[in-house]
Amino acid sequence: MRILIEITHPAHVHFFRNAVDIWKSQGHEVAVTARDKEIVLELEWIIAKKDVPRLLGLAKQSKADYIITPNNFPRVTGWTLATQDRFWRVYKKP
Repeated sequence: MRILIEITHPAHVHFFRNAVDIWKSQGHEVAVTARDKEIVLELEWIIAKKDVPRLLGLAKQSKADYIITPNNFPRVTGWTLATQDRFWRVYKKP
């Protein structure tokens, strides 16, 4: 499975760190994008550094099976909303 995660705040790094490690250990491909904010870009597992407006374009061309974005992020068009809670949206490739 291929997963794309958008990090928009430094606290998200701590939220996803263990999940990313687990997914990678299970053989899944995980790509993480981040805003240029505080210490986030210094982490070695942040492999793509994109501005947030570019994520929509990246999502449209992405080979990911799932995209995880903050709930306040604009909807990713052309993808199916798989689940949503108070803070996060998970989109599934159609």
